[in-house]
Amino acid sequence: MRLFPYTALCLLVAPWALWGQPGWQASIAKVSVDPKLERTPGTAFVVAVSGQTAFLVTCAHVVVEESSPRVEFEAVPRRDFRATVEGREPGDNPRGLALLIVENVPPEVQALPLAASANPVRGERLLAAGFPRPSSLFLVLDMILATYKGQDLTLSRETVEGFSGGPVLRGDSAIGIIYGREAGGYGTALISDVVRTYLRGLRVPMDAGPRTAQPAVQPPSGPQPGDTRVNRVSGLKDVWIPPGTFTMGCPEGDAECFEDEKPAHPVTITRGFWMGQTEITVAAYQRYSRATGKPMPREPHLLGRALNPGWMNEEQPIVNVNFQEAADYCAWAGKMRLPTEAEWEYAARAGSIGAQYGNLEDIAWFADNSGNQRLDSRRIWKEDQKNYSNRLKENGNGPKAVGQKLPNAWKLYDMLGNVWEWTADWYEEKYYEAKASQDPKGPPGGTLRVMRGGSWEDNRVTPAWNRDRGAPADRWPGSGFRCAGE
Repeated sequence: MRLFPYTALCLLVAPWALWGQPGWQASIAKVSVDPKLERTPGTAFVVAVSGQTAFLVTCAHVVVEESSPRVEFEAVPRRDFRATVEGREPGDNPRGLALLIVENVPPEVQALPLAASANPVRGERLLAAGFPRPSSLFLVLDMILATYKGQDLTLSRETVEGFSGGPVLRGDSAIGIIYGREAGGYGTALISDVVRTYLRGLRVPMDAGPRTAQPAVQPPSGPQPGDTRVNRVSGLKDVWIPPGTFTMGCPEGDAECFEDEKPAHPVTITRGFWMGQTEITVAAYQRYSRATGKPMPREPHLLGRALNPGWMNEEQPIVNVNFQEAADYCAWAGKMRLPTEAEWEYAARAGSIGAQYGNLEDIAWFADNSGNQRLDSRRIWKEDQKNYSNRLKENGNGPKAVGQKLPNAWKLYDMLGNVWEWTADWYEEKYYEAKASQDPKGPPGGTLRVMRGGSWEDNRVTPAWNRDRGAPADRWPGSGFRCAGE
């Protein structure tokens, strides 16, 4: 990882030196699950207050199995509150979040604005707040944003255990939440975009003004980013993708751009849409086959080795479907359709501006990690290209059951890797040069269709702008699809 050499600028700032600054301190709280204070506490911060109810966000590992941790607000010295834990994300993922709800809080407790988009800038000065020891006041670290990638910020000063759940501050708003540290003395944080999506899914009444001016807050109307529904026809889940603007394509200066992935250009998606949370599974396609009488595609093989014999693994993505078969399935599945290429990349990024929306190993199946042993697939491709497929065959590489990796900020799984996905657009190598900016639908015609996302066979480190193309009649064991719709 390449880091900015700004560590010498990191200073420890005592909290009492900051009371003349914006009043974000009124949102900070210590979270304790050990009444004897023998275990390092964590940190939380208030993201919303409705009446006398405060909503706080922290890391799931701060509260572990505790359902009613003790909370001490920095704004209310020497007084304990009990919180109710809701929405705790499961598993060992250090980025997991938890919502704490505290009743009957006094007016001194205020919400900390959560940035709608982190928009991180490498080298910018930030603050991080937390409780490094059981009995201490909170401390504030002055630091530099060293790097950012996908959903993660790397901070130029180490954040010790008690900082978990604390905010990363730009001015008087939070652009992230601290979740851990890296070797070498660096802190790590999750960007605010992900935190907002998580809180909206729990209907937290964010973005309220001062408490004294607020009536009772009603839940937002209509679907919110990351909301899910069950498609009653297919049985799979769809996720709501909000309208918005993003930069499509490979950024200038990236040495691994292909010519058809540039220039990068702004695109606005003017209408929200639903999108399949996962690639269409074998089970869902079998349901379609039974309902319509359409045959199942041939089973996938790699040089004679069956990848899913008898379609036994029903949670794997359906593969070996051509463009028209994919489009027909989507039309059957509740009047859905294939997404446009622009919709696909916008949904895959989910607000991320990097090449991936998270650490590649955590979010994607590709040639290095989709077999029995880990491979250096790039080296194999470079040194022994003619035997590349044989090496994958011998290593047992193949598609994986959907939803095993981490989702993006809008709760979409496997947007990168596992299998390529058909889109609705015709392919043209120089189409991006037109810089179509609003709801682009691709060229008016052509001989090939755009595919997106990469697959289990690929040695390229899959970026969000990765493009491929195929003839509409083509079928591959590394290609599938997902559906979109209004």
